[in-house]
Amino acid sequence: MNDEITLQELAYSILFETYYIEEVDYPLEFDKTIFNSLNHKKRIEYAKSFMKKIGAGSSRIVFDLDASTVLKVAKTAAGIAQNETEVDVYRAFKPSCVAVVYDYDNENYTWIEMEKAKKAKPSDFAKILKINFINFTEIMMYWYDKTIGSSRYSNKPVNYDNFTSTDFFYDLEQLIGNYDMPIGDIIRISSWGVANRNGLDTLVLIDFGVTKDILRQYY
Repeated sequence: MNDEITLQELAYSILFETYYIEEVDYPLEFDKTIFNSLNHKKRIEYAKSFMKKIGAGSSRIVFDLDASTVLKVAKTAAGIAQNETEVDVYRAFKPSCVAVVYDYDNENYTWIEMEKAKKAKPSDFAKILKINFINFTEIMMYWYDKTIGSSRYSNKPVNYDNFTSTDFFYDLEQLIGNYDMPIGDIIRISSWGVANRNGLDTLVLIDFGVTKDILRQYY
């Protein structure tokens, strides 16, 4: 067995150590034991009585937990599956292009604690990735169609070679390829946020729990 650590593995290790939070500042009266013992509906109502809801979808609700953390609570079986996927993705290879998962319900995946990020705007892509959002979507669609053997996009987008040689793209490539992520979620602006890491703005996926299998099973 080769015991040498690669530079990328070292970078992921440093990233995890830098952003891992052992304790999150839950509201003083919040009792996590009670929270964990409740069913979906009552668990959400319990969280609402202590924390501000800052987002919601058909399967999960997001609460503002503290200055650097949000709490995602499942309200359906699909939400549990999405929580589990996000945990698996982060624990598997800690891609820098996704929000950090700090902690989670390791029995039923009913909740996860995740890095807080403000909602991304198209202008954030130009500022951080040095390509505009439309160009980003064109590159990702061209690469995806090329990967699955489609011929819808015959002309290579501008900046394609430069962007696909970046570590950011490599992480996206691994994410989509290894977890069968729908490309539609990757190129949706609402899937992205901007996290502050060591004083620098970083684009991160804040919603990456849906796979094609989950779509087929629950939607």
